[in-house]
Amino acid sequence: MKKLAIIISALLSAASCLNAQEQVLEVQQTSGFAEALLENLGWRQAVIGRQLPAGSAVTSWLDAEAKLGYRDSIVTVEQLSHITVVDISADLVRLSLEAGGVRVDSAAITYEVRFHGMVIRIEKGTAVLSDGVLKAEAGTVTVSGAQDGPMVIHAGSSVNLLAPAHGPVFPALPD
Repeated sequence: MKKLAIIISALLSAASCLNAQEQVLEVQQTSGFAEALLENLGWRQAVIGRQLPAGSAVTSWLDAEAKLGYRDSIVTVEQLSHITVVDISADLVRLSLEAGGVRVDSAAITYEVRFHGMVIRIEKGTAVLSDGVLKAEAGTVTVSGAQDGPMVIHAGSSVNLLAPAHGPVFPALPD
């Protein structure tokens, strides 16, 4: 009975370690020079296998990109880009794109990308956000926080999120 308790304890410990390790993006591939900002370590080269927990960041330089994997999904950080990993859970990854572009290919989980006060939600699809232009390549993408209210972008469509809003130059004055 004592041996069974030890085995169960070891299995539970191993399972909790796997769950803890699972909550990170991992560098799958790089080309050129990309760096990762890690808590307590500072900036390090984004090498294959480097784990990126919430709070870390990735920057790619000229002619560089980094592919980050998480649960059968790939996030590609384009050249001259900077993203921050805001939060990671079992079924949701939150990122913040401060500069450049990112491509999200996700078949199973949801991604939310903060960009210029907007939240771009990619659920089981593929989307590319580059130079302010958002293109849905597969599935649907929802943008909230945009000037015209929530937008749904279907596969094959794109929208310029940084385009100036159309409307009157001067607001209507009350009577």
